[in-house]
Amino acid sequence: MNEPKNAIKSYNPVTDEILDEVSITRREEVENTVKKAQKSFIQWSKLSFKERAEFMIKIKKVMLKRKEEILDILVKEIGKPKIVDVP
Repeated sequence: MNEPKNAIKSYNPVTDEILDEVSITRREEVENTVKKAQKSFIQWSKLSFKERAEFMIKIKKVMLKRKEEILDILVKEIGKPKIVDVP
């Protein structure tokens, strides 16, 4: 794995295996991202409750389709066995 200059390694706490590396973002990039998020929040705030709910239901469907993949990642990051299935 090529190691980025400024990165944080994510380890499996049980095996000490490197799961991934996350690049450290420069301050300017963070500030730009925050500004974009603030603009997006304004647009989100203009949506009706029904429109927001429909959007959240779509997100839920995608997450449920990928729940095994998501659970596998979480199990590796947390280091605990998967013992309970998510409904």
